Amino acid sequence: VDPILLKGERRLVWNDEFDGDALDGSKWGYQLGVQDTYGSSQGPVYWGNNELQYYTQDAVSVEDGMLTITAAGEEMPSGREYSSGRILTRDKFSFTYGYIEARISMPDEAGMWPAFWMLPQPSGTDNDNNEYGWWAANGEIDIVEAKGRLESVTDHTLHYGNKGSSTYSSGHGYLEDTIADWHVYGLEWTEEYIAWFIDDAEVYRVAGSVWWTESA
Repeated sequence: VDPILLKGERRLVWNDEFDGDALDGSKWGYQLGVQDTYGSSQGPVYWGNNELQYYTQDAVSVEDGMLTITAAGEEMPSGREYSSGRILTRDKFSFTYGYIEARISMPDEAGMWPAFWMLPQPSGTDNDNNEYGWWAANGEIDIVEAKGRLESVTDHTLHYGNKGSSTYSSGHGYLEDTIADWHVYGLEWTEEYIAWFIDDAEVYRVAGSVWWTESA
């Protein structure tokens, strides 16, 4: 799509206020189980992070203008002892440059690892088949991640560099309350920089001269 940020003035090109009683399938898809399956390809088992949960559609609900993703301790397939939800806009919406934000409350409990993040839209159903190749040469932008045991700290990270081995730049946000309170987490992505925001206050920035890919 065309850049969302035009001469400093923003125009809305995509949004979801979760007004219905179910996830909007024209905007979101589900990732299920213990690894990504996309066309003829499969991602690394346990999502490459050794995650303990099994992702299900039932863990995702919409009610009263709010999306809720619920993690629970329960016996699941593949020997997993937890369930949770994971949704994405792949094949439904993507953009280059612009501003994106979401108002989020995250669990401040040990063991939790919620995230709001971006990966590139593949050009085909083989995960390696895009302009720059496989992660991390194709990049990853983590708008916000949080570790539940660190209740007032957020992580904001850019991954780039070599295929299969990430170089990254990362900063932190420090909240006066906790991640369980509602905050607006935003990211501005331009050719010159990427900047992260919490409640409209900039907390971290990486210059465009910093990130690179071995595929360039």
